[in-house]
Amino acid sequence: MSPYESPSAIIADFRISDPSEIDIEAIAQSRGATIIYEPIEGCAARILGNGDQAIITVDDGPNVGRRRFSAAHEFGHWMRDRAKIRFACTDQAMLASWVNVDAERGANEYAADLLLPKTLFQPAARNKPLTLDSAQDLAILFRTSVTATAIRLLRYGSFPGILIFLESGKRKWFIRGEDVPDVLWAHEFPPKATYAADLIGNRTLDNAAGAVQADGWIDHPQSRWYEVHEHSCRISKNGILTLLWWKNEKQLLDLTREEK
Repeated sequence: MSPYESPSAIIADFRISDPSEIDIEAIAQSRGATIIYEPIEGCAARILGNGDQAIITVDDGPNVGRRRFSAAHEFGHWMRDRAKIRFACTDQAMLASWVNVDAERGANEYAADLLLPKTLFQPAARNKPLTLDSAQDLAILFRTSVTATAIRLLRYGSFPGILIFLESGKRKWFIRGEDVPDVLWAHEFPPKATYAADLIGNRTLDNAAGAVQADGWIDHPQSRWYEVHEHSCRISKNGILTLLWWKNEKQLLDLTREEK
């Protein structure tokens, strides 16, 4: 029998009905993986498995949400990739793998489904503004990383938007919400008239938000006629997370009409 169990099956097995009940250490232990926290160099977490037992080592940095997500990410490897007994995952690899089709993305998705289950997350996110402040509030509630929570907010929240991750000033990846047409693409480099560009140009600035012209971010010929709300935040030395929200959905509605 395959050792794989879906996150939803584990949530049901533990009878979890509140985010505070998601005990990643207990869950992992019940499936043969022991999580320990200690200083490690070169990666955020690693797993070493042998037969039906594994040790997951997570860097004991101060960010609780990041520690828990790193632990759940390695547990995702344990459940999905058990034939490969060793993984060492950096923060950069985890961030880069939200859109790649590989084992790292699979582990990310598994961790998100386990720590931020749709059945609990969707009601908590309902009608919350599509901003990184909302993602931060939900990240505190579910005790997980802001990036994973922002992706969840985009997918299961109430409003349309795009999440973009910039590394060293260049777009590394972006994810659209379900209500955003595929023809809308994020620029590879944010132009000057964006808050992300302000963060890139000012290393002392960590957080900025406000309305911007949509063509500052969106590579579409009609974007100059519309506006989006941008919230950009520095999440690492060279990493910036940007959440775009169509508070006025006219651009999306106009594109939908054109497709009919």
